[in-house]
Amino acid sequence: MRRSLKLTIPLILAVGLILAGLIFVDHTSKTAASEEDAVRLRLADDRELHSGDSETFDHMELYLGWQIDPPGYISTLNHSEELWRKDVRLPAGPAKLIKMRQGGSAALPAPDTTVYWLCMQRPAIDPEEGMNTYYLEARVTGDEQTAEDELLQLGQNWVVPQSK
Repeated sequence: MRRSLKLTIPLILAVGLILAGLIFVDHTSKTAASEEDAVRLRLADDRELHSGDSETFDHMELYLGWQIDPPGYISTLNHSEELWRKDVRLPAGPAKLIKMRQGGSAALPAPDTTVYWLCMQRPAIDPEEGMNTYYLEARVTGDEQTAEDELLQLGQNWVVPQSK
């Protein structure tokens, strides 16, 4: 009996690791597909930005991003202070516009930068995961008000899935 127990435990562990790996691959492929398919922004010159892309404008650097957050919560940038948050309405649905001031860490000081996030949340594939938070991040490089106005204008052409 002791000899069969020695063989059974490693076998159970091996099967468990294989199953866990299969579940992880299945989950990450669904998450990646939803992110890739979801976030795109049409620009005036008929080009599109997709999640992870960036574009430089006169008054801002624009990034498209995606993250998972708990329902009703939006996790913002590290080493940032939220200055305000307001509700806005876009063709894709209700959104939040968040203004932050981001600096460096204690170990790596950096000048403060004004950052706007235009965010939309949608249910994740697995409701236990939370919410997909899609965001347009505008790092201000010029006039803050002009960057905010341009971001809201770009948000009119933002394509975000209704739910996954």
